[in-house]
Amino acid sequence: MTVQQEEPDWQIMNMIGRSYLSTLKTRVGCVHRLKKLEFLELRKRDLVDITKTNEQGDMKDWEVKEGFEEEAKKIINIIKDGRPYQILETHKDKLEREEHELLKDARDLFKTSAVWKFCENVKGLGPVAAMTFLSYIDPDKCTSAGKFFAYVGLVPTGRLRKGERGHFNPEIKGRLNYISKNMIRATDPYYYKLYLVKKDYFQHRIDFEDKVLKKVKGTPAKIDAKSVQWLTKLIVSHTIEIIRKAHDEDFPRHRNYLPPKPTDPVEQLRIIDIFREQQAAHLEETKRRIVEGYNLADAMDQLTGPVGIGKREGSFNPLE
Repeated sequence: MTVQQEEPDWQIMNMIGRSYLSTLKTRVGCVHRLKKLEFLELRKRDLVDITKTNEQGDMKDWEVKEGFEEEAKKIINIIKDGRPYQILETHKDKLEREEHELLKDARDLFKTSAVWKFCENVKGLGPVAAMTFLSYIDPDKCTSAGKFFAYVGLVPTGRLRKGERGHFNPEIKGRLNYISKNMIRATDPYYYKLYLVKKDYFQHRIDFEDKVLKKVKGTPAKIDAKSVQWLTKLIVSHTIEIIRKAHDEDFPRHRNYLPPKPTDPVEQLRIIDIFREQQAAHLEETKRRIVEGYNLADAMDQLTGPVGIGKREGSFNPLE
């Protein structure tokens, strides 16, 4: 007889998950400061170009100027021999070992939890993603996916602008975005294919299609960003559903419900095929409404089936 194992207490999982992420954050901070030490010294000698800034305009990435690689390499070696660099590097190594041990202990403790099993079943997720979800998704507070989307900035207003105060958690938004990109790189047979279907939908949607054909600068990046955000919202929604059901809590199926990854590969393909047909039908319906005189927003708003992951009520779900 198979004995069903009890779901670990969420609050305990949450505390250990938060401890793990705090250690990870401190270790990553050390790595960034080590790079900053190199940057500051090279900038004094005008040997670097800033290649990337964040939304506040601060330096995020840099590279050595062409033709000065050897000179920069010698200076970096001198910096690494200095006491400030060695102090930071020593602490970074200690944190890395602590991070590894904490993750190992957490796996032994939480491997029976529903969300841990789910993350192990999806290529590109795994233990770090499980710890992230357990650290931020409270099954008592996240009664719907929409509440969590607002908390982490996965809504239209979820952008930080210089001089403005954000009303969401940008740190967790960044981590979730990183997790989604890991899934895409790992090409999970279920979520990666759903992502490709959605990306194809955006490429042919009327507000993007003309820009794609004319090769308007920045359009591919915008389409990919929208597709990644869609995937992020999907995986978060599925994780909330799994956590709440594991704690015997209801999970309301929102308007564009797609089920979490089934274990049966045949069922996975069935869902993907239906979703592909559904998205193609929405494209045709949008174009028909535009011809009838609707503006784009109204044409898309009055579709009877799901377009992305939203919360509007009253539409059909062909997967049920």
